[in-house]
Amino acid sequence: MRPRVVSSGGRTAAVAMRQFGLAAACFRGTGGELGSTPAPRGFAHRPPGTWGRGLCDRLKPRGPAGNPVEIVLKRRYRPGLRLVGEPSSTPTPSTAAKSTQVTPAVGAIAPKALRIRTVIPSIRSPLAPFGGVMATSLVTGATGAIGGAVARELSARPGVVVLLARDSARGEATRNALSSGKAQVELLTCDISNPASVRDAARAFLTTHSSLNLLVNTAAIFERQRHVTPEGRELMFATNHLGPFLLTNLLLPALGAGAPSRVITVSAPASTRLDFGDLDGLRRFSAFHAFGASKSANLLFTGGLARRTAAAGITPVAFHPGIVKSGLMRDAPALARFITALAGRPPARAASALVKLGTDPALRLEAGGFYKLDRPARAPTYSREGSVQEQLWAASAKLVGLAQP
Repeated sequence: MRPRVVSSGGRTAAVAMRQFGLAAACFRGTGGELGSTPAPRGFAHRPPGTWGRGLCDRLKPRGPAGNPVEIVLKRRYRPGLRLVGEPSSTPTPSTAAKSTQVTPAVGAIAPKALRIRTVIPSIRSPLAPFGGVMATSLVTGATGAIGGAVARELSARPGVVVLLARDSARGEATRNALSSGKAQVELLTCDISNPASVRDAARAFLTTHSSLNLLVNTAAIFERQRHVTPEGRELMFATNHLGPFLLTNLLLPALGAGAPSRVITVSAPASTRLDFGDLDGLRRFSAFHAFGASKSANLLFTGGLARRTAAAGITPVAFHPGIVKSGLMRDAPALARFITALAGRPPARAASALVKLGTDPALRLEAGGFYKLDRPARAPTYSREGSVQEQLWAASAKLVGLAQP
């Protein structure tokens, strides 16, 4: 549930207060700015307070100080309840990282004291939700090698990690394995190749989450023989491209609410040209060509998405993990499996780079860019052609029944 806005307008360093996930979810009273980062949705501008001044000294805000602190409760206590009070001590930059006690105003329906712990290293981040306790991430292919490793990395930090898995038993096993981490781990069962299943999963997510800070599309398959979905789509194209395309579009409202947010789609430097007259390989099918085409589609989709989300604070990028030891190529010819086993890097290495791309505020990612691990790379020329990106977008929207923006 989002904090209730008490007053609107202005830019504020209240973005820093996302870090408080114990009982308070919104802090009003800091005033000023954190660089040029605007206040997130649901936060309001208020005159800075005594307690806020200690934090704001570290953040270098603009504006005077001197008014009480106001906190809007979101978790553990009654949502929307306001507490107004003076801190028991005035923190300074050297003491702000310690716990601060705030006494509620007379008549407030709340405990006599509310203790909140600040996390100063996280507050410095212009991408405030990451490093904060309530950042929300969603990982597709969460039972796979890369997806599972990414989920493991994310679950080691405070936040909410939503796993998307086709096999409910394997998904539940993964969720249980990650439950000992710092994050709240949730599971959604979804067949990413099935548009109806994707819509159900997106609907379930949006029912319980108002925002999303990071979407990681890792789900992918390689099939040596041609298989089709019940809708008649070639299975690799449906799983590797159409599913992520539809899911990402359905989650755009949550990604916008969680801005600055990021969408990372695992791909490869594929230069395979798509046959728009035969996207399902009905007339001619080659497993490696179809797989390459689906990876080209990932790159083209990322470019098209970047144009559509530039004003919304959403940064989509394509991620190349290199050769990774995984079960992706288990249906490939023996030589391909041998090369993967011999030259593949551990999934954890790729996951570490991906999570860095997704959460490190110091990285200024290029929207629509292509990254090999955590370094910028040059995508194939074909995937950067705007006309082809738009052609694929139109075709994909038609195939999954999505209205074009």
